[in-house]
Amino acid sequence: MEARTRLTATTALLALVLPLWPTGPASAQGTARAEKPPALFKEVVPQPTGQNGYEELVYATGLLTNHRPWKEFELQSNQTLEQKRALLADRTVVRVLALVKQGLSKPVGSPRTKVDFTTLLPEIGGFRSLARLLVVQQYVQLADGRVSEALGTMRVGMLLGRAVKTDTMISGLVGIAITAIAIRPLADHLDQLSARECQAVHQLCLDWLQMPSALPAMLAAERNGHKNMIRTLREKGEGALGEQFGADDKDASPEVRQSVAQFREQFGKDAGAFERFLADMEKKSDGYFNQLAEEVKKPLWTRKWPQPEPDGSIAGQMMSLLAPSLSAVENATGREEAMIRLLACHAAVLRYRWEHNRLPANLEVLKLGALVQDPFTGETLEYRQLGSRRYRLGSVGPKVEGDTDDPRVVNGRRPVTIAPED
Repeated sequence: MEARTRLTATTALLALVLPLWPTGPASAQGTARAEKPPALFKEVVPQPTGQNGYEELVYATGLLTNHRPWKEFELQSNQTLEQKRALLADRTVVRVLALVKQGLSKPVGSPRTKVDFTTLLPEIGGFRSLARLLVVQQYVQLADGRVSEALGTMRVGMLLGRAVKTDTMISGLVGIAITAIAIRPLADHLDQLSARECQAVHQLCLDWLQMPSALPAMLAAERNGHKNMIRTLREKGEGALGEQFGADDKDASPEVRQSVAQFREQFGKDAGAFERFLADMEKKSDGYFNQLAEEVKKPLWTRKWPQPEPDGSIAGQMMSLLAPSLSAVENATGREEAMIRLLACHAAVLRYRWEHNRLPANLEVLKLGALVQDPFTGETLEYRQLGSRRYRLGSVGPKVEGDTDDPRVVNGRRPVTIAPED
């Protein structure tokens, strides 16, 4: 099925980001109104308010993904620095960057009034393009020695990752991917940081880590999706089963198609069976999500996600089909947190090296407190000197289930690192 979700407001990093943003066009929004809006914008935001920053993000996405120079740029490999400069000078690209910053300066929320399992999010994939464009801008700034500006651009990318990280699973994963994209250029050029810039990076990461986790909101919206689905089925009847569960989609799995067909057959034999099914679904859904809400309060490395109990009922079978893949989401959120912690610790190590002209013997010397905690184990992040100037810093990473030939797997885990020395 297509990506389905709802976006919540998130603007807490604005105080950090806005001072570093260059001034854009006098009125990017006014310019946008004077032209024909992208088709994507009209599809996602049929009634613009001008108050929701999500609208600018969607508008920018529509402009960029349909812009021929950007399409041609993305198809190339190993673009040169001059090609990147030329792209950033393009008038439409300048407008896109201005719209992103303008959107993120406002409260950001979903333009949709109701979301269930049939709600499509055609804009979500395009948000990655915005992140990749910000990476191009950050790379050129680093190449020109404008490191402070590059940090500002990285902050914009990190804020974008939070803004599009809606409270359902797929859009949350997209937001996590955007965060990884946003920090990559700086992680590849850590040696360009001055002592003062190390401190700025360190503080940015601390502020990011103090923001509430998006996972509880994502789980809450999954619960709302279930409630909206049950409400829709009550309104439309059992004939809407195929639509709600994706059984009518051309790419639906045989398991889903077969299950929905069996359910329809059973409901047809008993006039009251469908309402009993909906009531049972409500009860099982509430119980399941109550368990998830309690589990998410625990540290990541201690969580044990429950699975819907297969009790043989139709509602139990449906819950098994609809239960989110929590291990994959948890691993992704853990990797994101680990990357931010690693970036903060890299900045602290490099700042120490500037101050003492040598590497710290261990992370304890830096007195970083809980910052050095590996989110996957609760233990201290791995740190090892590789000489007088080089070192390795990493997280043990998430567990890998099953047998794997992946050479990156170490002791049943896939380590998380961000710096090229790794």
